[in-house]
Amino acid sequence: MTSTASAQSGFSPPSLAEVSLEQAPIGMCWLDGEGRMVACNLAFAALTKCRREEQPLFTSFLPGTSLPWTNRSPQEAQAPVDCELLTRDGARVPVTLRVRRVQYGGRELELLLVEDVTELRKVQQHVATAQRLESVGVLAGGIAHNLNNTLAPVILGLDILRDKATSAQLPMLNNMLAGAQRAAGLITQMLMFAKRKEMKLVKLKAGPLLDELSRTLAHTFPENIEVNIIPARNLPPLLGGDVHLMSVLLNLALNARDAMPQGGRLEVRADLVIADHHHTAAVGTVRPGRYVRFSVADTGTGMPPDVRDRIFDPFFTTKGPDKGTGLGLSAVHGIVESHRGFLNVYTEVGRGTRFHVNIPAVGEEPRGETTLTSNPRVIEGRGGLS
Repeated sequence: MTSTASAQSGFSPPSLAEVSLEQAPIGMCWLDGEGRMVACNLAFAALTKCRREEQPLFTSFLPGTSLPWTNRSPQEAQAPVDCELLTRDGARVPVTLRVRRVQYGGRELELLLVEDVTELRKVQQHVATAQRLESVGVLAGGIAHNLNNTLAPVILGLDILRDKATSAQLPMLNNMLAGAQRAAGLITQMLMFAKRKEMKLVKLKAGPLLDELSRTLAHTFPENIEVNIIPARNLPPLLGGDVHLMSVLLNLALNARDAMPQGGRLEVRADLVIADHHHTAAVGTVRPGRYVRFSVADTGTGMPPDVRDRIFDPFFTTKGPDKGTGLGLSAVHGIVESHRGFLNVYTEVGRGTRFHVNIPAVGEEPRGETTLTSNPRVIEGRGGLS
């Protein structure tokens, strides 16, 4: 509508400032002296799921009963406030609030700028986790190298002694050698976690890996667990180490077995996904592109958030002292990063867990249909096997 037509019809279109405030990507609302919301823009209404004609007290969106900036000095009131908002559908949303006092219509109002920082918090959590794992990895790698140098002559010496041992001495030496070799296996896992163990990467197909996994699991899983290995079709090759990737899949499968003591279902499949800049922004060094994704899902006990956030920490385990070392998933994490890939974990207590192992694909475009990763972050999301 032109300005001339508007004047003739008596209709006054909103100003550019009004349109800008209404369409701003950040939430805005205005509070009166009692803390009651007198107006808000579209972004705030969408964030809190409220009806704009409600005009509620702003404290109805807060876990507490008071406004978090009321006891601040005028200088402190200008500083951002981090808190959670309660939406009308019961969700909690982390936000950053900025408060400004404005004069309008002869009265003083408080203008709130409400920024949803959900994605920022997820990125910060990922960075903190990555930094913690990197620090522990440096420590674990240094310790593992020293232990490896100490253990090597012990194993060599035991091998030599076994050749000269009597029949009475041999069982004892065999037990000593078995213990030393188990220690060497733990050191190997520590080195994998620390990403200091060199591995030869070659072109591999996902299909043979799943075939070998199927044969292995057939002899190790109890009858009350249904194992479903879905064949991979029309997938491009990936660049990896077959022994190490098999170790990753087997480790995840055995963890799934332990999470289903009363039985359940394990599903392992491979498909092709495409991760763009948006999907890889929170994963740090991961590059956008095509990935062969191995999915290992179970209908087991699932994990609460506090356990999920620590599963890649070395020596962290929820199993008994005789059932787990806490290095399995740490080694998985190190192997996947050494392949320039990334991991997803989706879990919920009582519904199961799904791991996605994403390894860069190489070669020509496949004939099959590709899919887009829904949320490729290291530790994120929930949901069981569906």
